[in-house]
Amino acid sequence: MPKMSRTDPSGSQKSGQTVIDMKDWTEAPKVPPKVPSKVQYAGQKSREISTVEEAAKEVVKHKRPGRSELNVPHPEPGENTRYMRHSLTMMEWKKPDMKDPAAVKDRVMQYFELCGQNDMKPSIEGLGVAFGTNRKVLWKWVNGLVQSVPPESREVLQIAYDTINAQMADYMQNGKINPVAGIFLMKNNMGYEDKTEMVLTPNTPLGEEQRPEVIAERYAELPE
Repeated sequence: MPKMSRTDPSGSQKSGQTVIDMKDWTEAPKVPPKVPSKVQYAGQKSREISTVEEAAKEVVKHKRPGRSELNVPHPEPGENTRYMRHSLTMMEWKKPDMKDPAAVKDRVMQYFELCGQNDMKPSIEGLGVAFGTNRKVLWKWVNGLVQSVPPESREVLQIAYDTINAQMADYMQNGKINPVAGIFLMKNNMGYEDKTEMVLTPNTPLGEEQRPEVIAERYAELPE
């Protein structure tokens, strides 16, 4: 709190006037900035930090990784083996009878249960492998382009499609999948589109277009 002085060194102070000593305002006590005594990052030992400069260097050194670094896959040891065993298990399955809706449903449930056991995200490509085919043929089955697949079996496959679609949306909303990969898969397998539509409306300043006969009649009515 600055001191309030009632004396004017210059002698020009008027009676009853309060003079503030500006020296008390400018000479504020200097408080040294607080510096963290220790810093520790994941997988590293804690280190002593004594100055602001050292703390700033630590922040720059351990800044958030760039976008290019986040898009680089970082498989854990053993993950590739797990993915391979997951696919090899389905390769050993016999193809179900597509004319039997119960057999189709059993295979769908078998695929989802295998994904749960191996902690794998279900996919349209994986569902195709489970049926001994690929995603293009699976898409034809679902959309009724193969007459040998009855409507009851197509309905079971459609439900499986919708389930994987819903899970993909959950992964995207909760950050459980790379956004670029998610957009690519959902556009290719789920029918999503990212486009801009332009609607052109023709302008007719002279009014609606008339038939030649009507125009000829109107010209005949004009005075010569």
